[in-house]
Amino acid sequence: MILLLPAAYSLLVLVLLPMPTGGAPTAPTLAGCNTSCGNLTFEYPFGIGQGCFRQPNFELTCLHGNHLQPPSLFLQGGTQVVDDIVVSSSDDNNVPSVSVSMSDTISVVPGVDVYNYTWTYPESFFPLYATVQITGCDFDVYFIQYNESMLLCNITCPNEIFTEGEAKKNCNGTGCCYFSFSTSFFDLQFVRHNKTESHSSNNSLWNSIQLSLYSADLGWSIVDQPSCSSALDKQTSYACVSTNSSCLNSSSTYFGYLCSCDSGFAGNPYISQGCSRDKGNSIIPKLYI
Repeated sequence: MILLLPAAYSLLVLVLLPMPTGGAPTAPTLAGCNTSCGNLTFEYPFGIGQGCFRQPNFELTCLHGNHLQPPSLFLQGGTQVVDDIVVSSSDDNNVPSVSVSMSDTISVVPGVDVYNYTWTYPESFFPLYATVQITGCDFDVYFIQYNESMLLCNITCPNEIFTEGEAKKNCNGTGCCYFSFSTSFFDLQFVRHNKTESHSSNNSLWNSIQLSLYSADLGWSIVDQPSCSSALDKQTSYACVSTNSSCLNSSSTYFGYLCSCDSGFAGNPYISQGCSRDKGNSIIPKLYI
């Protein structure tokens, strides 16, 4: 297992900003919006259906299941399955996140030995941490960042009848490898070994590269404005609409902002009157330095 060291990220409280007037989402205006999909619940700015989410990146899709398949919740774009959503954190150093999983397949084409892959996600999101499992036969996996490459793992197969099930049992480089990363970029390159059988076998392990992303966390922020100060200038789109809420500049990507209920308050700062007195805590004023 290879762990890529994380880049530092944090959120700093900038200033307490007043709530703009008019057009703010409220509990009554969102009353008809669905807030669950299967066992998962979520709240604004995430939502399903017109008028229920913040444009443009927080739209969710619920794929209803049946007696054999439970419902699945997807981020915008429909490729990443949502496992959990954190809308607001009481800790200013924590990044609100969405836990996701996904799988993808790269078809191996005869005569082509290099394949590039980029994990894509909605504009408001960025990777925090993930574990990736890769199955296939006879290729090297490289992590690409800033035009530099780093070998992550080497995958070989003993013969053409070696199966994917056998490969995943140990996932130790024989038909399968896995690694974890913590970085804002996720570009991979696969370089096939120069073997004739790697292009002629009917075994799916030889004819495709399978990627499975799990235990993945995506941070998110409001990115229609670069900072709290510029967001306040555009009050019609300012996201921190609740009283007793603060705006926080995002230093995770150095662009965008987040909203948080003030000390002693809890709830959803993205809806009008969403932050209410936290009965479990006394009000302790925030100190701005």
